[in-house]
Amino acid sequence: MGISVEEYRELLKKQSGKVNRGKAVHDPKRQLQGKINRERGKVFEETVDMICKIYEQKGLARIEKTPESMRILRYLDERKI
Repeated sequence: MGISVEEYRELLKKQSGKVNRGKAVHDPKRQLQGKINRERGKVFEETVDMICKIYEQKGLARIEKTPESMRILRYLDERKI
């Protein structure tokens, strides 16, 4: 899961001091954390799906999980939603 130390170092080298069309380049630490969070969320969703299937196989419940899309309601500051 995630990114290796070598990949992270390369990412830092590529990103350091660069400007992208007049905007600052994304923070590699935040990119890494986002990647980790997405992977954890994926594992969580797979676990929930697996448990729902087990409940159905045992005849306890039939759960149909509908994914909800995320929508930003407002920004609290530059980095929080």
